[in-house]
Order: sequence, then structure tokens, then C-alpha cells
Amino acid sequence: MESYIEQSVPGKKSTGKSVLYALCWCAVGLLVIIAMFFGSGVFGDNPDRLEINWLNVVLLICCLLAALGIFRRKDHLRMEYDYILRDGRLEISGIMNARRRRTLGTIHIDRIAQIGKADSADGLKALQNPKLKRHRWFADADAQLYYLIYAEENARHLALLELNDEILTAIRRGGKLARDAWRDEEGKSSNYASLS
Repeated sequence: MESYIEQSVPGKKSTGKSVLYALCWCAVGLLVIIAMFFGSGVFGDNPDRLEINWLNVVLLICCLLAALGIFRRKDHLRMEYDYILRDGRLEISGIMNARRRRTLGTIHIDRIAQIGKADSADGLKALQNPKLKRHRWFADADAQLYYLIYAEENARHLALLELNDEILTAIRRGGKLARDAWRDEEGKSSNYASLS
């Protein structure tokens, strides 16, 4: 019987992030007002013929695109994560501003080549490898982070996660993790595969 384990990683609240979030809203409002100003000057004053001020058109579009970009990215400042371990895979979802849920990735346990603490010797070495596609799926940089190197779509990926002991134990004892994938502090590979 497959196990189902879910872990929620709440976002770290800070004054800096709250101020930045408020500034994003201010920037969106300001850019919309500026866009309206440029929009009012798109057409010329001559009623006899149609004149278009192309510079105002370009500036209007740029302001609206910038406002849309800031509006869409602001919720990343309030990101939380859900890790779900089931059926031999670890599913990672992001919850933006406690409202929008988005699937970020799925890691198949049997495709993990290496797993261990991010601050270990192997973890620091993996973080410096430019050939790995990185994913930062954690909320608190001060928490104990774990790195996972895995293969996906003909590429090697590195994920940084805030895994709790329950999920770590289930990954190591589940029987799908390669025997030499787990790396301890000294870089030695081990697993719970032999444990019952």
C-alpha cells in the first residue's frame, strides 16, 4: 500500500516583504494612471483627420505591460509550498498569496540520483554545478534545506526543499530510492533500503 504524506511549508513573513508587496500595489496603480495619461494623447486634436501619436501608443503599451508584470509577480512575495509524497513521486505545489495554487514540479523518487542536506559538502558542490537546472521551492532560507538531484525530460535538475523528517524517512524507506542516492554529512552514500 502506497503512503500519502503531505507537508505544508508556510511563507516566512517579514516587514521587508510586506513593504515590498505594498510598493508593488502602488507601482501598479501609478503605472495605470501614467498609461491613462499616455492614452489620452494617442489621438491628435485635429477633428478633420485622424492623427495617431505613435510614441504615446508605445508608452501606453509599455506602462500596461509593466503594470501587468508587477501585478502577476507580486504574489510570489507571499509564496507557500505544499509537498505531497504519494505513489513513488514527490509533488510540489506553490500557493501564491494564500489563493492561487500552481503545480511547480513532480519528482519521481526512482529518478533521484542524489539527496542530502544542502549545507553538506556534496550539497554545496551540487549548488555550484552550472549544468543543473535549479528550482528553489522553499519559503525560509534559514530552515534546514535538502537538495535533490534528479533526471527529468533529458535534463538534470537540482531542487532545494524544506523537507520534514516524516517525508525524508518515507523517501528513504519507500524502496524506490536508489541505494547510493542518500548522502550524509561526510558525503558517504547510504539508504534505509536494508532496514525493515
